Amino acid sequence: MPRFVTLLKFTRQGIAAYWDTTARALAMRRRAESMGVQVCDQYWTLGDHDGLLILDGEERAVMSLLFWLGSQGSVRTTTLRAFSQAEIEEVLKEAQ
Repeated sequence: MPRFVTLLKFTRQGIAAYWDTTARALAMRRRAESMGVQVCDQYWTLGDHDGLLILDGEERAVMSLLFWLGSQGSVRTTTLRAFSQAEIEEVLKEAQ
């Protein structure tokens, strides 16, 4: 199953309600599960981004989840498709 890394940045709305971030995370996990997306890990971070998600799921389901998440107004997202070593080895074989 495809894996995605999503970087999160709080919006003004999200940081104004910082105390509610774990409840919002739980709501996102429940929504993800209902959409067939697995939240493998979630972290709150220091630095340029405020958090990150590791997601497993089909592209359309992940995209739908991220549209929903963005529509809630608390975070903006940047998402990257991640490849395991086994996956990238297959890609490298195809590139030769």
